[in-house]
Amino acid sequence: KANAIYNPLNLKGSFWETGELYQKKDNALPSDPDELLPSLISAVNALESCNDIAIEGRFEDLSRQLRGGTISESQIRLRGYALLDLLPDKDDSKAAYLAGERFRVFLIQFANLDRMVEAAARQAKIDGGAVETLGLAVIAPLSAANEVARISAEPNMGKDPRISVIAALGGTTKALKAFTKAAEEALKEGDAKME
Repeated sequence: KANAIYNPLNLKGSFWETGELYQKKDNALPSDPDELLPSLISAVNALESCNDIAIEGRFEDLSRQLRGGTISESQIRLRGYALLDLLPDKDDSKAAYLAGERFRVFLIQFANLDRMVEAAARQAKIDGGAVETLGLAVIAPLSAANEVARISAEPNMGKDPRISVIAALGGTTKALKAFTKAAEEALKEGDAKME
């Protein structure tokens, strides 16, 4: 403790713990659309893989996945904008315009999904795990049937947040697929013009 750095506010982080200034890592984005597009397609697959988590009602786990676990919204945003900037004739091409609009729709869908997952996670903490109990109806229907009937009869408990989260997740996935397809078409259109 004698060699410890003076830290009166008990702050955490690289500087306060080591005395060294933090150096931001260079995370340069690829400048080739052939590298950016596959990374966005893999983000589609990552979103699809979250369906099981949503079905099971594990909203906190889903939130962690959406915030950098398997999916990084910031990386998708950066790569999407980088890809849009690399589209040929981006100012004059109908295909490039469509790709930009599809990306805008994806960003709106993702923000909506994030809000729904957070709300569902908060509600799960409040209701004491009713969604997990409802999940038992899928796994062990006979043993959970009475509990599900009781919960369904309660005024606000009959609404299963999994349904809205799964719908939002599906809409987000569909929007990102539409963007990658539109970007791919714009790239093909640009390649055809160059030939």
